[in-house]
Amino acid sequence: MTNHIHRLRRRDERTAFLMLFPAFIILTVFGVIPLIMAAVQSFQDYNTHAFTLANYDYIFKTPEFLKSFQNVILFTAIITFCQMILPFLFAHVIKGMLAKASQFVKIIIYLPCLISSVATSVIYAFILNYGGGLLTSIWSSLGKEPISFL
Repeated sequence: MTNHIHRLRRRDERTAFLMLFPAFIILTVFGVIPLIMAAVQSFQDYNTHAFTLANYDYIFKTPEFLKSFQNVILFTAIITFCQMILPFLFAHVIKGMLAKASQFVKIIIYLPCLISSVATSVIYAFILNYGGGLLTSIWSSLGKEPISFL
C-alpha cells in the first residue's frame, strides 16, 4: 500500500514540475538573463568593454543620484511602515468596535475587491454574449456561425 502511495506522490511531483517548467523558462528568459546581462554591462566601459568600476564611481559622486537614492530609502521606509504596522493597528481598532459597526467597516474595506471582479465579469459578458456581444458580432460579420462562448 505504501509503495502505491509513493508512486502516486512521485507522479504528482513530476506533474507539478512539468506545470512549473514553462513559468520557470519564461522567468529565466525574461527576468534572470536580462538581469545578469545588465549587471555585467554595468561593470564594463562603454567603448572598450573592459571591466571597470568607473561607472559606479561616477554615479555615487553625482548629487542627483544621491538625492534620488535618499528618496528611495525614505519612500521604502514609509511604505513598509504603512503596509506592515498600520493594518495591525486598524485591525485592532476594528476588533474593538461593536459587531454591527465592525461588519460594516469590513464590508466597506472589502467592497473594492468585489466590485472589480463584478465589473470584469460584466465587461466579459458584454464581449462574449451570444445574442449580440462584440466578439460574436465580429465573428458573424465575417460570415461565420455565432459561437456560444459563455
